[in-house]
Amino acid sequence: MLRERGIVENISELVDIVLISIGFSFALKLYQIKHVITGETWSEYLVIFLIYLLTWIVGSNVYKVYQSRRFMSAWRELRQMLKAHFFSLAVSMILINLYNPNLL
Repeated sequence: MLRERGIVENISELVDIVLISIGFSFALKLYQIKHVITGETWSEYLVIFLIYLLTWIVGSNVYKVYQSRRFMSAWRELRQMLKAHFFSLAVSMILINLYNPNLL
C-alpha cells in the first residue's frame, strides 16, 4: 500500500538527500580541521552543495533511481545510481564553472 502511493520512494529519496548532506558537511569539517579552508567561506561551499543536490535530484529522476526495484537486478540498480552520480558531478562542475570559475 505504501509503495502504490509512492511513499517508500519519497522516503528513500529523503534519506539519500540527508546522507549526501551529512557527507558534504563531514568533508567540509575535515578540510577545516586540516586548515585548507577557513570558516568565512561557507557560503561558497553551500552554493556548490546546492548545485550538486539539485543536479542529483534531476539525475536520479532521469536515470529512474527511485523506481520499483522488484524486477531490477542489483547490478542494474548499482549502474543506475552510478550514472546518476556521474551525471550530477559532471553537470554540477559545469554549472559551478559557469557561475564562478575560481570557486573550484
